[in-house]
Amino acid sequence: MTLASTDAPGSDPGGTGDLKQSNGPWTSAAGVADDLAGSMRTAEERLGTSHGDVGVEGVGLASIAALHTVRRSWERRLEDARKECESLSGKLRQVAKDHDENETATKSSFERLGG
Repeated sequence: MTLASTDAPGSDPGGTGDLKQSNGPWTSAAGVADDLAGSMRTAEERLGTSHGDVGVEGVGLASIAALHTVRRSWERRLEDARKECESLSGKLRQVAKDHDENETATKSSFERLGG
């Protein structure tokens, strides 16, 4: 596709006049978001495992109650981060899909006009 404005006076003389797009970066970013979501899930599991039976074995210790409060706080944070990554992944994939569909429709429109 060539933009009409690329040949205009004052346009970037080093430009090629072609507009190129790719959904690759969007899809790649979605994959990174998926990886981060997986990491958050793993961290949640490891946090639970690492605390094991501390609550049972340390009954009555004030520090155990504080530890439980901190643990719950981190579990909520990790869960929120995981959910955000999962949501972002889907949105990024949708952008890639929409971008690709728009590119196809635009190309088809120009072809119909003989361009």
